[in-house]
Amino acid sequence: MNDEESESEFFEDFGASRLDDASVQALLVRARNTGDVELRRLVKEVQLWRLLAPHLLDRLVAAGSPVNESDGLLKIARFLIRGEGGIGG
Repeated sequence: MNDEESESEFFEDFGASRLDDASVQALLVRARNTGDVELRRLVKEVQLWRLLAPHLLDRLVAAGSPVNESDGLLKIARFLIRGEGGIGG
């Protein structure tokens, strides 16, 4: 959260489900149709990280292995990338 972002905006954005692949692709189409180069590049960056992040995480810890509670960063990565380690999960 930064100084310009309200707490409600932060929770609205990060408390919601992430955009599905079809929605991300629709944003890419919209960016192309409107000539919005910055949005197009941002969408492609999101697509790249969605492709790359699970592979990088697999090199650190195998999917389904126990969550190491002492490694907070890895725990967050597993949750954000794979949905592992969430409340009730």
